[in-house]
Amino acid sequence: MKKVKNLEAKTAQVLIKEIIDKNTVLQTDKSTTFSDLGDCIIVHVREISGTKEGNFNLKWVHIAISNFKKHLQTYHIITQKMMQNYLNE
Repeated sequence: MKKVKNLEAKTAQVLIKEIIDKNTVLQTDKSTTFSDLGDCIIVHVREISGTKEGNFNLKWVHIAISNFKKHLQTYHIITQKMMQNYLNE
């Protein structure tokens, strides 16, 4: 996981270019954050995560995010400065 400043498409493009190989098949939901990744990745599969198929394919992503949120709630003070450290753990 990587801490990002915002959910803008340009932010996602920079992050994807840095981390993900261009030949990777990337599966995302239909968020506008991932709307234009043609320059970053060759194959991009987008689906509505609220559909039965989407819930199945993205199920573990949603579980990981949910578990991480629960983990963070165990701490009373979480600073932005330390957020990447929590993500790394």
